[in-house]
Amino acid sequence: MKKTLFLIALITVMAFSSSSVFAYHLLGGKWASANPVTWYYDSYIGSNAKTAASAGATEWNSVAYSKVKFSNVSAGKLYITEVNDSTADYDGICNMSPNTYAGTYTSGTITFNKAKTTTYNISGALSSVATHEMGHALGLAHSDGKVIMNPYTFGTGSRYGDYKLTTPQSDDIAGIKILYP
Repeated sequence: MKKTLFLIALITVMAFSSSSVFAYHLLGGKWASANPVTWYYDSYIGSNAKTAASAGATEWNSVAYSKVKFSNVSAGKLYITEVNDSTADYDGICNMSPNTYAGTYTSGTITFNKAKTTTYNISGALSSVATHEMGHALGLAHSDGKVIMNPYTFGTGSRYGDYKLTTPQSDDIAGIKILYP
């Protein structure tokens, strides 16, 4: 009887103490084919943004066993640009067409905001933003914790300020592998 009660208690504790291994979130849309997702940048875009965009693409291209590849071309489906908007609250933003949250993507725009100088003038921080926004372009939504899809560049629990992340983490990669098996 004691062994049975012990086993029931042990199983109950294990069941309630286990946590989800993956916590990625998906936007709901994706590319029909992500090999390659072609991208290009404005001719007037600054060197910081060019370097960050290239670094972000390289990070996603480096994911082992991934069917996702970015390719820089002269005119592609994903447009990289920048603004200097001190009234905006973002350091980077991604918009996909026809709809970020559903369907099959046909094009998109990633915009870096160079008015956010704390991010824009630190190459690692801007690379973190680029990798993060390219994750959105692939269909990943924000996730909490030590992941590239963490919505915060700086601040408590942030992907760059606290964790110095510039690369996709296992949780981000799991989401991509679900989207593009």
